Amino acid sequence: TEESVFLITLGSEGEGFRAATLSNTIGCVGPNAIATLSNGTTIWLSRNGVFSWNGENLTEVSAPIRRRLKRLNKTWLLRSVAAVDGDTGEFRLWVPEDGSTKNNLCLVYDGMGWRERNDVKAHAVCTTRDERQLMLALGTCKTSLTSAPGISDHNSLWVMDHETSAGPRTKR
Repeated sequence: TEESVFLITLGSEGEGFRAATLSNTIGCVGPNAIATLSNGTTIWLSRNGVFSWNGENLTEVSAPIRRRLKRLNKTWLLRSVAAVDGDTGEFRLWVPEDGSTKNNLCLVYDGMGWRERNDVKAHAVCTTRDERQLMLALGTCKTSLTSAPGISDHNSLWVMDHETSAGPRTKR
């Protein structure tokens, strides 16, 4: 919920589910602002920062970007979206910054540190569950083809960070 986090696990007899409270003060800002890394760690945006749960510990991972998080539009955080890139393993979180009503900033966490990108204003993101593990973003992008004077941003479904190629992709 927005104000608390629960862990839901399979019951001890293998039937049904059990719920345990992880925190009564740290919640998730919205249903799409949470994702799970390949190692099983779940990471999400809270009104108190970005937090992770690795199965044992609840940890704030946003300490280095706390000042940046204060610039987010609190009213529109519900529309924040997140996904994990299948190739890089990065957690990518699109948020509205500086009064924007659109997710105009992407915060990227690689498990060690943070960086930013602002090329795509994403309304929704996901990663395909096939061998390609493509990250798809529905939103607006300013590309070299559309950045000419008089031409607005291009609204589309974007495949993030993958070149088009007829050959097989290699894993990094």
